[in-house]
Amino acid sequence: MKIIKADRLLRNICNETGLYVFRLADLSVLFGESRQNKKLNATLIRLVDAGVLSRPTKSVYVYVECVDHRVLEFVASAARPHSVNVISYESAASRLGLINQTYPRLLTVATTGRSGVVETDWGKIRFTHTSLSSDELRDLSVQGDVLPMTLEEGTMMLLNRSHLSSRLYIKEANNAKLR
Repeated sequence: MKIIKADRLLRNICNETGLYVFRLADLSVLFGESRQNKKLNATLIRLVDAGVLSRPTKSVYVYVECVDHRVLEFVASAARPHSVNVISYESAASRLGLINQTYPRLLTVATTGRSGVVETDWGKIRFTHTSLSSDELRDLSVQGDVLPMTLEEGTMMLLNRSHLSSRLYIKEANNAKLR
């Protein structure tokens, strides 16, 4: 697909839906090309080289013209699509201006997926694996329009600090009883 045509298509999608972070599978459908097709790969390389798309991590692409303050959260969600991801309390409070985080362009995320760091043009995402189950994470989280950065329901949540504090207190109390 030609750069101008792809750019126009991505701009229309962004303007109509607000979406600007895409997985490889999404772009395959949008461009009407198979994921294994060399033509799709060549198109994506040209779009990245032209600065239309950015590729922050494997299989995740950002349409740079529409980037807003939620870009790290959207990239985190796209990078771990089959995991439950929870924004840390500190990252959320920093984004809301409640605290000053040492690294303001750092998003810390607890995930049921693997640990790792994703460096993007907009900041760093630190994924920390948690052994808690998806249900436990959901119980410890706040969902909905609590923050302007809340993402797709069920994939990105804000950790509810009061629940976490009481849960940690209970764990510490139980560990103390075992000593």
